[in-house]
Amino acid sequence: MFYVLYNKTIVWHGQEIQARLDTPIRTQEERAWWNAWDGDNPLTDCPPLTFSVLPDAPPPDNYITSTGIDLFSERLAGIVSRFDIRAEWLPVQLRDQGSGNRLALSFYAFRLLETMAGIDYQKSIIERKAVVEIEKLALTEECQQADRPMFYLEGFRSFKVINAAVCAALKQAKLTGFRYIPLDQFRAGMKYYAELAQGLVQLPDEAAE
Repeated sequence: MFYVLYNKTIVWHGQEIQARLDTPIRTQEERAWWNAWDGDNPLTDCPPLTFSVLPDAPPPDNYITSTGIDLFSERLAGIVSRFDIRAEWLPVQLRDQGSGNRLALSFYAFRLLETMAGIDYQKSIIERKAVVEIEKLALTEECQQADRPMFYLEGFRSFKVINAAVCAALKQAKLTGFRYIPLDQFRAGMKYYAELAQGLVQLPDEAAE
C-alpha cells in the first residue's frame, strides 16, 4: 500500500508555524542553485541555508516553508535515513525571526532525489487545467512492484509518495507536520481545497509551555 505524504498546517496563537528562507537569491550563482533545487541530481554549489521562525512556537518535525524546500527535524531525519531513500541532507541554520539570533534547533533541508514515471493514466482521473485536479490516482504495476520507500511522481512535485513501511515508522514516531493520505483516497485541486485544508491543526496555547 502507498500513501501521499502531505504537509499539515499547524497554527499557534493564531499564526501559521512556517519557516522563511533568508538566504538571498539575487545573483546568477544564487539563482543557479535555486533552479537546480527541483532536480534529481545532488547540488554542488549550495550556499549555507538560513531560515527564520517563530522562536516560542513548538517546532514541528516538518516545517512548512514559503519556498517548497523541505525542512526536516533531526528526529525525522534519523527515521527517514533508516530506509533506502535516495536523497541528500543539507544543514541549515534557524534564526529568531524577530531578533535574528541563532536558535539551538537541529534541522536539515531535505532533497528527495527520486522521481518515478509511475502514474497509471488509464486508471487515474487527472484534469490538467490552470490548477491540476486529481480525482483519482493509481500507480502502474511496475511502480507498485518496485515498492520504493519514497519518491515523487513525474510531473507532480508538490507531494511525495511513501510505502507502507515508511508510513508506519513515521506514524509510530508521532511526528508533527504531516498528513498520511492513502493513495486511493488522495484528491487535489481547487474543488478539493477544503478537503485538504482539514489537515490544519490548531495548537492549544499550553503546547508551548
